[in-house]
Amino acid sequence: MINMRLLPALAILTLLAGCAGQVRPPQTSGRNPVSSEQTILMLRERLRVSRRIFRVGERILFAGMPLCGDRRVPSIGLAVWNKYSSRKFGPAIMVRAFGLDDDLRVQALGGGAPAARAGLRLDDRIVGIAGQPAPLGREAVKMAGTRFRALNLAGQPYTISVRRAGQVRAITVQPSARCAFSYGLIHAGQINAFADGRRVVLTTGLMRFARSDSELAVVFGHELAHNTLGHLRSTRATTIVGSIGGMAADLALGVIGIPTFGVFSRLGGTVGRRAFSVKFEKQADYVGLYFAALAGYSLQSAPDIWRRLALEKPNRGGRGRGRTHPSYAERLSAMEATIQEIRRKRAAGQSLAPNRNDAPGGGGLPDSGDPR
Repeated sequence: MINMRLLPALAILTLLAGCAGQVRPPQTSGRNPVSSEQTILMLRERLRVSRRIFRVGERILFAGMPLCGDRRVPSIGLAVWNKYSSRKFGPAIMVRAFGLDDDLRVQALGGGAPAARAGLRLDDRIVGIAGQPAPLGREAVKMAGTRFRALNLAGQPYTISVRRAGQVRAITVQPSARCAFSYGLIHAGQINAFADGRRVVLTTGLMRFARSDSELAVVFGHELAHNTLGHLRSTRATTIVGSIGGMAADLALGVIGIPTFGVFSRLGGTVGRRAFSVKFEKQADYVGLYFAALAGYSLQSAPDIWRRLALEKPNRGGRGRGRTHPSYAERLSAMEATIQEIRRKRAAGQSLAPNRNDAPGGGGLPDSGDPR
């Protein structure tokens, strides 16, 4: 039986349905005709971002070499590619997106690195390396990498011949030492960065969040400091010690018939992992600013990115004994003190080296001469 009170509503729906049928969208085969164009736009944006992190990262790794102890490697700060450089998307799309072919091209240059100082430019076509023809084709990037590494290890100047605007010119480069750490990007919207002991990893969300190269350098330097100071290794050690202590409690209670199901082992590991996390973050803030300063980046805007991060992640790090990061107020205060310290050293003509055991905000470094 039809509810008479619903008739007006049904009439309106019928009228709307009739109106909706008056337009006819174009029929398609089911294929997306613009998908390749969207892929090209995405690849070009990734290239822009990767060139930015290469420019900033290499600049810091070369300039900050004195803070990396014996973890150094000779390099010229150059990345090359050709149409075979993306296995995922294939050569056809790389040709359409970037005009690449079998020849090697300059993909990225480190800011202030030997290759850039010598005069190499983005998109230069590389035709010769140290007097020999540059490799071509599918394995060209791998073969060139092997050749560049051998030449850099030799430590002697060598030539890279490039074709630019229809002319071939030989450019002499001199390899130089840089910090032996790598870096990479994660294509994710989250604003995040981390260090794993060997690499600095940033998200594309963080790359967009950093408004200038100077802001990006502050974050990069912070994560690089975690690596050079050996924080991950120390955290693993305290985690193991905490877990062993907790395991002893689990075993002791198990002997008298009280099952713990490994609760104390997990708790001990957590306590050990957090034991020095706040101290390590303060140290990374402190040394990270020195990395940025050595690379010539302005520190004036350094506190700005942390203020904006405070708005994005106001509760980061937890509270009380369970916290893993300093409060933003602590960080900003220590950061301002560090910036003033760096300015005083520059004015006095002193070398830009972090102090030992007297860093602002309690972020002092250990006494050992090896910063690892």
